[in-house]
Amino acid sequence: MENLKPLRRHNASIIFGAFFSVAALVLLTVIALLVLQDSKIFAYCAGAVVALGGTVAASIVLSHSTLKSSEFLSMAILHVTRDNQVVGAPDVTTVPAAQDFMNSLAQTVYEIAANPLTQATPKTTPGNDFQKELLQNTPLAIYALNKDGSLTYANQAGIVYAGLKIPEAIGQKFYDVIKLSFASTDTLESWLKASENTTATATHTWERVQLELPGKVIKQCDMAVHFSKDNPNGIESVIILFDQTVRYSKDDHGASFVSMAVHELRTPLTVMRGYIELFEDEIAPKLDTEQAVFMRNLSAQAEQLAAFVSNVQNFARIEANELNLNLKEEAWGAIVEGAVKDMNLRANVRKKTLQYQIAPDLPTVAVDRSTIYEVLVNLIENAVKYTHIDAPVTIRTYKKDANWVETVVEDKGIGIPEGVIGRIFEKFYRSHRSSQTVGGTGLGLFLSKTIVTAHGGEIWVKSHEGEGSTFGFTIPTFESVASQLTSADNKTIVRGAHGWIKNHTLYRG
Repeated sequence: MENLKPLRRHNASIIFGAFFSVAALVLLTVIALLVLQDSKIFAYCAGAVVALGGTVAASIVLSHSTLKSSEFLSMAILHVTRDNQVVGAPDVTTVPAAQDFMNSLAQTVYEIAANPLTQATPKTTPGNDFQKELLQNTPLAIYALNKDGSLTYANQAGIVYAGLKIPEAIGQKFYDVIKLSFASTDTLESWLKASENTTATATHTWERVQLELPGKVIKQCDMAVHFSKDNPNGIESVIILFDQTVRYSKDDHGASFVSMAVHELRTPLTVMRGYIELFEDEIAPKLDTEQAVFMRNLSAQAEQLAAFVSNVQNFARIEANELNLNLKEEAWGAIVEGAVKDMNLRANVRKKTLQYQIAPDLPTVAVDRSTIYEVLVNLIENAVKYTHIDAPVTIRTYKKDANWVETVVEDKGIGIPEGVIGRIFEKFYRSHRSSQTVGGTGLGLFLSKTIVTAHGGEIWVKSHEGEGSTFGFTIPTFESVASQLTSADNKTIVRGAHGWIKNHTLYRG
């Protein structure tokens, strides 16, 4: 090998020097024998010549073995640090005296080269040393993924935050070693797949991401990701996690307290609604016009409070992944008509009118009656609340195709700003402008989306600020999902409404 030529020349010069020394000693011995004719001196000289000759022979053999070992290790190192098509892997049979030992050394070289966390790197400039130290010592958890979605790097904070076992985690699929869950279908996995097909570089951020550790320990964080397709350094995605566990836990504790308080309201609310219905039946004919208005308003407020209680309780169940839907065959037109009639009282209190159109050819649908009723109520309630002019709210339902029935709720209200329309289905989200004029919790649309998604349908919105909004959603026809029934006697399909979407192993598409 070219790299070993200086070592070869050095060893050769030593060997030739020793050889010429032996030759000179032999010559001197011959001369001494001719001149002195002494047998004792001859014996001493002969012994010295043999000893020196043996030493030279051993040096030649040792030098050859050393060169073979050096050549073997040089080829192993060059094989992993340069183009392995140019420098092939060394053959262990070339060092027969120490095959096992040399093979072990070569395997160690290969393992070091394959592990980015321990890989020896070339000497860098002071600036690069500073950047490397800064990256390793930053308190933010940082991870790097290759184009196959495998973890190639984690800084010290990232190792500790996710409880990674190093070096075992390096080289594994990212989603297999770091369990992330998202509050919507906008997950890391879906975003990376979309980015691969649409852009060369992109950056995206998420709030309220859950990280599940061993032992069911949950941390919460915000996340930022930079994507760079086919990056020459092999790092295609860089992920940074910002720990927000303490901050979001306070919100969760607050939501849990509200849920508990709302649960305690349910019993007195039920009693209050019962008395209101009794009064309406027993004393309504005796009330004057003003008293009748009071009674109607009281009933409307009780219904609105009942809807609020139901929303909060369902939200708590969704967050705990405990809300199960029982999809049964239902007549969709009757459900829509019932919801509109129930909402008429609340609409009349706000001096709004509801009108509905139900297509005559509607097939039966597969729905959970109680939860899908809440979707209708939430959408109609929003349309009534955000319509500030004397214009009706229209509800239309029709057969979209053989598999889906679509329902839309259209208003002529204030509309939704284009900049926030993409966030209105997020939990707790409310536009700053609307939150100042209209009350609400920011849960209605989140719940509606979660429930519709659990039914297998989709929910959407079209809106122009100042002109009004149209919300629509689809639900499956019963015929399209009837094959999912477990038996002829079981007329129910059970599905879960999950608040957190888990990632799966990323496969490059």
